[in-house]
Amino acid sequence: MAQFTRILCMAGTVALVSTACGRTKHHAALHGASGGMSGTAGAAAAGGSSGAPASGGAAASGGADEGHEPAGVTDVDSFRRAQYDALCRYIFGCDEQDSEMQDLRFAMRTEQRCRDVFEGSALREPAFEDLDAKVRAGTIEMDLAAVPACIDSLERCEPASMKRLYDGPACRAVFRGSSPLAGACSRAEDCANDARCVIGAACPGVCTARVPVGQACESASDCDDHDGPATCVVSNGSGASTSTCQRVVLRRPGLDEACSFGVSESGESTACDDGLFCDGTSGTCRPPLPVDSACDSDDDVCAGGQFCRNSRCQIVTLEGHVGDDCDQDFIKVCDLFGRLYCVNQKCELVGDGTEGATCHPIDYAAWSDCNAGLICLGSDSSVDEPRPDGLPRSICGTARTTGQPCEGNDDCASEYCRADHTCGVAYCCGEASCQSN
Repeated sequence: MAQFTRILCMAGTVALVSTACGRTKHHAALHGASGGMSGTAGAAAAGGSSGAPASGGAAASGGADEGHEPAGVTDVDSFRRAQYDALCRYIFGCDEQDSEMQDLRFAMRTEQRCRDVFEGSALREPAFEDLDAKVRAGTIEMDLAAVPACIDSLERCEPASMKRLYDGPACRAVFRGSSPLAGACSRAEDCANDARCVIGAACPGVCTARVPVGQACESASDCDDHDGPATCVVSNGSGASTSTCQRVVLRRPGLDEACSFGVSESGESTACDDGLFCDGTSGTCRPPLPVDSACDSDDDVCAGGQFCRNSRCQIVTLEGHVGDDCDQDFIKVCDLFGRLYCVNQKCELVGDGTEGATCHPIDYAAWSDCNAGLICLGSDSSVDEPRPDGLPRSICGTARTTGQPCEGNDDCASEYCRADHTCGVAYCCGEASCQSN
């Protein structure tokens, strides 16, 4: 279960190391769900069963490190398309042997399908419409000369713990705002000098300098990373939890050397060298487990495109049609990018995507379950019980307009749900995560 809940979270945020997934509405419900995951509407019934692709994607795509000059980037829309392409090259072109990358390659199948998924609904339109309007109006400057460095940072083969993706310094440099420190803002790009936009109970927010290493923080986006990767690390010294910005130091341990997941309290990332994965049981780096061999947990990486299920490496199939068999051991998995859910051991389509149709107001499914132009509105208790797939349900509808009630940003056409739970008039979010959650 753990692997496939991560897929939904990761696909929905398009941010491999962001904390955005924890903030999307109803995300906690996934941990108790009994069904398969869902995905983009555009991929519904996109194909039959398939085995997992080999986990080493570099052989198929030539490797992300070969470099790709972003062609034809002239505005916000073409820039975000170039970002999608770069992320998909990273996912399929790098030999990162960890279970999350293996999950993504399995679920997306091909680099082209990855592009289709992100292009379809991975990033909410209001955020980019607002940015495009401000660039056209001249209140935010777009530096096309900075685009290649951003794209290179996205597709570069390196551990996920070292990536900030859209919120990294190379990509932040593409846009320059004019609002000074202590000036008003509704998004980070409004601010001059790469300041961040801190928003309290209501908009506008305030342009605020990034936090130096060693100072208190709330999230990685707070930290000043111009002199190298930095993140917000929680430490538990003296019995109290505190969060401070720490410089991230990468160490790539080799075979049988000690490793760990994420970033330590000291800021060290010990992601295994290429071709190895970090075995959570032994705490050491090892090669992918042999085909059909014994394994310890879903986080173990198996060779030959297999997954660890029921303590053994075995083939997992992606079921792409209504009525296909599925199971609770995630050996036969309903296509998470095809709106299919596992209900009573059969893949079922949650709804037809039209207005009023059933949908799931959780993470990525909040958009993928509904047709273009519609969203999955906040949880609706009127939907009939029981819920056999174990997930909260609601209905597809048009995004709510200014002054209408909302449960979260996702419900609003402006993507801004105010503190009084009514939709604001304009887009307002200080973090890059709003563009993807």
